[in-house]
Amino acid sequence: MKKLNQEGWGLSTFLSFIAIIFIAILLVAHLSNKYGMGPTGTDNSSKGNEFLEKYQNYETIVKESSVKYQESHYPNIDNGDTFYVNINKLSVEEKILEEYIDCLFMILYFCNITDVSLNEDFIEENDRNVVEVFLKLYEYGTDLNKELDKEVIKKLLVEILYLSKIFGFTLEDLKKETKRKSLVIQKRLNSDY
Repeated sequence: MKKLNQEGWGLSTFLSFIAIIFIAILLVAHLSNKYGMGPTGTDNSSKGNEFLEKYQNYETIVKESSVKYQESHYPNIDNGDTFYVNINKLSVEEKILEEYIDCLFMILYFCNITDVSLNEDFIEENDRNVVEVFLKLYEYGTDLNKELDKEVIKKLLVEILYLSKIFGFTLEDLKKETKRKSLVIQKRLNSDY
């Protein structure tokens, strides 16, 4: 494929790097959720201000997440009205799902521009762990960087869909988040974002 910019990176290179960054975010978020994050002990005497800064950072994240949750789930609440947020709903899984859908949209875009039909035959490998899947995604993203190839895009689609199994996303989760994300994108497009 001919590069758009003859003196630097092309569109496929840019999009490959974006895909790799999204995938890395998904991996970090998944592993953080699975293995926990933050301080492991209760003796903070040696850490002092560092622990306080981490706590304040987490507090800021919760506040910002609460505002985002309110805006997306209760858009009709006026300033000053009270609403209650179940902290369990502000989960890392929602963030992972949102980023996952972004990656899926991007890969489906590639499918569209290379005329990949979802009715074609796809080869799927089973019984792999998350690290193996991310390594394959990185490999195929690198291949896509070299050339916009239909077979590579099909492999990327298989890997990203297999990743949804590993993360435990149900078809209903994917449908719901896809619809929500589509509305967000449409709203941005309509507002000249």
